[in-house]
Amino acid sequence: MQDEPSEYPAVTLSLAKKPGTNAVDVSKNILALLDELKETIIPEDVEVQVTRNYGYNAQEKVNDLLLSLGFAVFTVVVLLAFALGWREALVVALAVPVSFSLALFVNYLFGYTMNRVTLFALILSLGLVVDDPITNVDNIQRHIFMGRRKPFSATLFAVKEVLPPVIMSTLAIIISFVPLFFITGMMGPYMAPMAINVPMTVIFSTLCALTIVPWMTYALLKKHPVSDDSSADDQQKGTPSWIFKTYRTIVAPFLESRFKQYLLLIVIIALMGFSVSLVLFRAVPLKIGFL
Repeated sequence: MQDEPSEYPAVTLSLAKKPGTNAVDVSKNILALLDELKETIIPEDVEVQVTRNYGYNAQEKVNDLLLSLGFAVFTVVVLLAFALGWREALVVALAVPVSFSLALFVNYLFGYTMNRVTLFALILSLGLVVDDPITNVDNIQRHIFMGRRKPFSATLFAVKEVLPPVIMSTLAIIISFVPLFFITGMMGPYMAPMAINVPMTVIFSTLCALTIVPWMTYALLKKHPVSDDSSADDQQKGTPSWIFKTYRTIVAPFLESRFKQYLLLIVIIALMGFSVSLVLFRAVPLKIGFL
C-alpha cells in the first residue's frame, strides 16, 4: 500500500473588496457563489478550503463592540436610576441613541463606513455623551422639587443656570480631539473616524441636553408632588439623602480645615508624580517611545 502524498498541487486565490463596500456582505456573497461553482464548474475531486475570511472576523469584532456598547449604555442607565430615579434615567437613556444616530448620519454624509474604529469611538464617547444630559436632568429635577417656581419656569431657569459650563465642556472636548484630524501617514485613516465621531456625538448630546432633555424632564416631573418640608436644605431636595450625606461627610473636612486642604494637594501631586514616573522608568510599556 502506497503512502498518501504529503504535498498536493494547489492554487491560491485572494479576493479583496472595493473601498466603501461591506466586508461582511462581500465575504457572504463570495461563499454563496463558491457553493454554486462546486455544483457546476469545480470538479468533485478538487477540495476548496477557505484559509482566511476577514469578513467573518470583522463581524465577530463588530458584534463584540456592539455588545460592549449595549452593556455600557445599560450600566449607565442603571446607575442613574439608582442615584436619580427611573424617570431621570429614562431621559438620559433617550439622549444616548439620539446622539449616536445623528453622529452616524454625519458619518454617512462624510463617507465613513461602520467599522471597528467607528464603534470604538462611540464607546469612548459614551461617558462624554451622558455628561450634559445628566447635568441638565439633575438641575431641572432639583429646581422642580424645590417648588420655588412652577415646573415650566423651573425647567427654563435650571437649563439657563448650567448653560455656560455645559457649553464650555463641549468646546473643551472638541478642542481636545481636533488634533486627530491632522495625523498623517498610516495612522491618519484610523484616527479620522475617532476625530469626527467623538466631537459629533458630544455636540449632538449638548443639543439634546438643551432641547429634548428639558422637554422630557418637564413632561415626566411636572406633576411630581413638591415637599413642604421647609427644614430640608434646598440644595438637597431631589438628591437621595444617602448620596448627600456621604458626599458631605467626605468633602466637609477639607472645607473646614486648611491643613487638610494642603495635605490633599500634596497627595494629589505625589500621585501624579508617581504616574509620570511609571512612564519615565519604563514600568509601563509604550508603543511609541519618546526617550
